[in-house]
Amino acid sequence: MTLRRFTLLAALLLAACSPKPERPIVTIGVVTDIHYYRDRETAGTRHYALSADKLGEAVDFFNEQDVDFTVSLGDTFDPDIATYQDLSDQFSRLDNPVYKVLGNHDCIAPYGSDKQNEVLEAMGIDNPYYSIRGGKGFRYVFIDGNDISIQSTAPGTPEREMAEEKLRQLVEEGAPMARNYNGMLSYKQTEWLKAEIEDAADAGEEVIIFGHMPLLPLGIDAAQWDGEKVDSLLQGYRNVRAVFSGHHHSGAHCQSGHIMHHTFKGMIEDTGNHYGIIRVYKNHIDVTEYPEEKN
Repeated sequence: MTLRRFTLLAALLLAACSPKPERPIVTIGVVTDIHYYRDRETAGTRHYALSADKLGEAVDFFNEQDVDFTVSLGDTFDPDIATYQDLSDQFSRLDNPVYKVLGNHDCIAPYGSDKQNEVLEAMGIDNPYYSIRGGKGFRYVFIDGNDISIQSTAPGTPEREMAEEKLRQLVEEGAPMARNYNGMLSYKQTEWLKAEIEDAADAGEEVIIFGHMPLLPLGIDAAQWDGEKVDSLLQGYRNVRAVFSGHHHSGAHCQSGHIMHHTFKGMIEDTGNHYGIIRVYKNHIDVTEYPEEKN
């Protein structure tokens, strides 16, 4: 055998034996805290009028990456929905579905009011919390941290009294998340969440959770009021893999037991852009934020 034929054979054998790169099971595009308003002036690091173009850049990238779907993690407009159509036009260019949750800035009136129902209709959200059976062995659960909060409840209602009492308690404890722009799950939503996770387990599905407010880490001022309690609940379910959120514009990341908690940076911040991609593999999850920062 000539040296040339031997070299070619060795190269072919090496290629055949080399492990193939692992492909993600699911790829998800993520944007959060767009805070768009066409005519609002820049305030500090927040460039409100630039966000529609930033979203367009993210949409182009997600289409190039052929994501399975996109999630918008809330605070989509600010201070009202008057120019939301600019964002809707960008979202409509996505090649795959987009799922949305409400941020605290998306709650401009109490739940159930005509004004807030107009927001839900414009954003294409049927219910502030819901789930999607996404196939490939996954269920995606979208929770609503505004459920019991100052911004989503009417004065004098039991829900508002509950929110005010919880906020007073946190203030007395000196908790960092004792802010009126945070909130927590209602008892009804908590029971629904447990039922969803248990049903997913019975169906052999793993669960990935999305919400506006981070559950963890507890040291940030933008954490959900009941974040530690909800995380403790989730620890009881081995099929829960990760919780993804926005709200805390500088981003955050931590691991709690078997569950990854990742908070994406806010698109509104600075003149540059912020968006991300989640790649879910069999035994791990990769999160890349752009400009590229891999976790």
